[in-house]
Amino acid sequence: MKSHRLPYIQSICLDLYINCKLKSKKDHSLPITEPPTLTADEQLVYNMLKNSSITESNPDSPRCFTKVNSAIYLMCRQLCPGQWCTRTHCKSYSGHCAYHCGAGKRPATCNLYRDYIEKKKRKEDAQGNN
Repeated sequence: MKSHRLPYIQSICLDLYINCKLKSKKDHSLPITEPPTLTADEQLVYNMLKNSSITESNPDSPRCFTKVNSAIYLMCRQLCPGQWCTRTHCKSYSGHCAYHCGAGKRPATCNLYRDYIEKKKRKEDAQGNN
């Protein structure tokens, strides 16, 4: 996805929002266009990110990137509810994509994620029995 000349970290947030909008199965009534054109809601998110600063540490500041990122992530979680991938070591993991999966899957439908969770539970059970 085109980052529209945002700094790298901010561009990840914009890409995530746009991808969540595309992948959402909810009837969100938000307009969708082909990149690089931004819809009104995407332009709002873009401006929020453009005016944020990763060096601003004051959480009360409107320029605080942490606050802006939290707001955008919350919107993404509403557009794409459910479990998101936590396997940062997965070859398909991507912070730019909905559910953090570059392969376009949700963790509930991913065989690799299911196997990972099963192995993790077995390991925890084995450690608990010792």
